[in-house]
Amino acid sequence: MINNLDISDFLKNYWQKKPLIIRSAFPCYQSPVSADELAGLACEEFIESRIISENNTETKWQLEKGPFNESRFTTLPETNWTLLIQGLNKIFPEFDDLLHQFNFIPSWRVDDLMASYAAPGGSVGPHLDQYDVFLLQAQGTRKWMISEQAIEKDNFIENIPLKIIKDFTAESEWILEAGDMLYLPANVAHYGIGIENCMTFSVGFRAPSYADLISSFIDDQVTDIPDTMRYHDPELSADANPGEITPAAINNVQEILLSQLKDKSKVEDWFGRFITDYLNDNAYLEENSLSTNEFLSEFKINGYLRRPATVRANYLSNKNHTIHLYINGAQFKYRKNTEQVVKLFCNQHVIGFTNTEALVQEPNNLALLCELYNRGYLEFSDEQNKN
Repeated sequence: MINNLDISDFLKNYWQKKPLIIRSAFPCYQSPVSADELAGLACEEFIESRIISENNTETKWQLEKGPFNESRFTTLPETNWTLLIQGLNKIFPEFDDLLHQFNFIPSWRVDDLMASYAAPGGSVGPHLDQYDVFLLQAQGTRKWMISEQAIEKDNFIENIPLKIIKDFTAESEWILEAGDMLYLPANVAHYGIGIENCMTFSVGFRAPSYADLISSFIDDQVTDIPDTMRYHDPELSADANPGEITPAAINNVQEILLSQLKDKSKVEDWFGRFITDYLNDNAYLEENSLSTNEFLSEFKINGYLRRPATVRANYLSNKNHTIHLYINGAQFKYRKNTEQVVKLFCNQHVIGFTNTEALVQEPNNLALLCELYNRGYLEFSDEQNKN
């Protein structure tokens, strides 16, 4: 649980409305990884990493993208640089556990966990994000300054690969220590500067653009529309202005477009596939071939099942005695009698045998859990659920 956070009050008064500082959100917090381990990860091909530095050159801000050579970290100055590592929850179970502390937000909204390690004076510059974010101070101290004023389009530094605000005036500022956390709604300008060597974890939330939503839906539906369905206007009358696109024609076209949205089941199925695949990695999942009895035996021995962080899973309950499960862009349909397992799989990333022993006595439930494991969507674990 997040300390000093009233979830109902937060959702009502702060979520996507205004910033909130949460002192001792995670009391006595200690980072599961060190600065050296982050530097090591930044040298790996499969890790998305960046170094942002501030200097006295004409452009002032510099961006370098990984992977880096180990020697790069021996040449960095003592101040004014930041290392960013993306997707730590997909590498370390401890970060996946931390991410699930934010389950009071729908899981399909949660993106990933990013680490920011800064030397004294290190920063990524004053900027804004187009998504909500929680900033957890994991080590050392960092000063955060924010401005809730709208940032004009011309108030960004030109000709650099970073969207840094040119003229930033702080309205509020705080110093965060380990365990403190700052929530920022989308598009709130903020500027964090390391006071000493420090580490911050960012929990971001996915916010698909309207363009992404509309283009994806159209691309998904267009293949199912037969070529025989064509524009037609049987009530056409003679017009003295043949060059005019009439209001009737526009109404006709609008009705054609809106007709594709009238079938709610089409929207549901598309969105389930879209959102579990949106911004997700095409990670390799190891498939298995255990029988239900073999699976049950292994489940008892290990004690826990863990859903890998690379597995995105959400569900939709339907009225026709089925439940639709969406995993990494794929759709599965199951009977309502397995709904308890589907919800358990989607709502909890760690499933303990002790808590589900009665549930798996039902053959359909056991078969579904075994199927999810064999597809690579679950893996055995002896780690206790930390949430």
